[in-house]
Amino acid sequence: MAPEIMAAPVPQQMASLPPPPPMAAPLPLPEPPPPVPEMPVEMIPPLPPEPPPPPPPPPMPTDAQSLRAAYGTPAFIRRESDSELWRYDGMKCAAFFFLYPEDGAYRVRHTETSPRGADAPADPDCLRSLVVPAAAGAAASAPML
Repeated sequence: MAPEIMAAPVPQQMASLPPPPPMAAPLPLPEPPPPVPEMPVEMIPPLPPEPPPPPPPPPMPTDAQSLRAAYGTPAFIRRESDSELWRYDGMKCAAFFFLYPEDGAYRVRHTETSPRGADAPADPDCLRSLVVPAAAGAAASAPML
């Protein structure tokens, strides 16, 4: 036979709880700000013009002579038995040109920049910043900051 389950009696002090306190009246909503008057169309300033597109990257030098003509005197040249590395330093980047002998002249075979370009080893903006103006005739290299 299963034991009989009985509920415990509720104590007298819990049987009669005091009523809850009355709820406070809701706070009034703030008034909306006054509407902003619309500005007449003739008073709206025009948008600034679109910035011009960046100039195209300089033509890639193909040999030592065109490299010096475009970028001036390199900041550093490393000579090996079968190649040369020319480095040009700019304010925010450096360019490295790898030259190899061909038909009696050194030819540019590879170019890289630091930092690298987004889609290529050489960043066109870096190369563009290193070009020496034709009238200046000075070296393109400056110490990197």
